[in-house]
Amino acid sequence: STLQVQFQETLGNAVSRGKEAVAYDETNYQNWIALGRVYESIVPFKIDGAYENAKAAYEKAETLNPKGPVMSLIRARLEAAHGDLSTAREYLGKAIAMKGNYTEAIFALAQLEAQEGNIKKAIEETERASLIAPNDIGIFFQLGFLRYTARDYAGAASALERTVILNPVYANAKYFL
Repeated sequence: STLQVQFQETLGNAVSRGKEAVAYDETNYQNWIALGRVYESIVPFKIDGAYENAKAAYEKAETLNPKGPVMSLIRARLEAAHGDLSTAREYLGKAIAMKGNYTEAIFALAQLEAQEGNIKKAIEETERASLIAPNDIGIFFQLGFLRYTARDYAGAASALERTVILNPVYANAKYFL
């Protein structure tokens, strides 16, 4: 089909550009991350070699930038996309251990908990993230939605009201509120 051909062309171009970035400067970990993200984006489609190529690119990036928590978060997202939630949880734990106030990693952990059906734990992690980032609209919307899912309507209203205060035109928050 036409869409499949367009997808393959776009993917081929993205892979080529990622490889060009790496060839331009193999010592820049961000170039390896860019290449890894191209492959990671197709992991959910179960395309042969996507996971392995993303993992290899991220491993190279991690050797070039071993001290920051960002690589652990990136690796966690790859493992989650690959369906290995246990390994994803390990990487998120490592990221949070390296930086206790790493909101993105805490939020990713909350999403992982929600994906596994552990709404109570997801709410706890999202609440933790909301304390660290009291002006993050996405966190408060997620907290409101999770509380709504758990039938804590007063708690949901509180989080969704905060979302609307932070962004008065946030339609989804207004809908659930």
